[in-house]
Amino acid sequence: MTDGKTPEKRIGRPPGGFTLLEVIAATVIAALVTAVLLAFYHATVRSLERLTGYGEHSPDGCLLSLAATLRCGLSSVGGAEASFLLQGDGGTGSRLSVCSLIGQGRWSDVVRHRYRLDRNAGGLVDETQVLTDPRQATVTNLILSGCTGWVVAVLGDHADGGWTDCWNSVRSGGWPAAVELRLWMKGEQQARRLRIWLPVGTVVTSGIGVLEGGTM
Repeated sequence: MTDGKTPEKRIGRPPGGFTLLEVIAATVIAALVTAVLLAFYHATVRSLERLTGYGEHSPDGCLLSLAATLRCGLSSVGGAEASFLLQGDGGTGSRLSVCSLIGQGRWSDVVRHRYRLDRNAGGLVDETQVLTDPRQATVTNLILSGCTGWVVAVLGDHADGGWTDCWNSVRSGGWPAAVELRLWMKGEQQARRLRIWLPVGTVVTSGIGVLEGGTM
């Protein structure tokens, strides 16, 4: 028997399901978490692009790597293998070649690093060749992408105060007293500089400074 009245409906949790409010709250939380993760992902990608977009090195890292090459070459001075050759390269800056002896005794190799600005490659390249093994081909690596200017100057003697853009250690009978490396990067209005003093048997690197001047 019924009394003719409509059963009263109760608003509550559906059997085995979720309320509309719970679904909306879960969706909002998921959207917020996704937004945070995406922001973190994009920030990480941009950071990695900044670290790897220069080629092998960052600008400052490139200067320090060149200083290490000079240190290695200077440590080989005393034998005929070590040499320092600096030449102008027209409108592309400088060509710097450093030969050094790697290893000891019969297991040693003479390795030459030649640095030059290659506009087709998009920056500063290092042409590495093992001179004592003619079977090995020259390996060219882009070590600094985005480099638009590359200038090297050397100081022949501490007393004369004169800098030059040419040096041949074979003809001059020794290495220069100091080397100054300058890099101009794309979009930057100032050059990065590293001056390296080459006193007897040692290499002392000064801090990497910024020079006034326009891009090349």
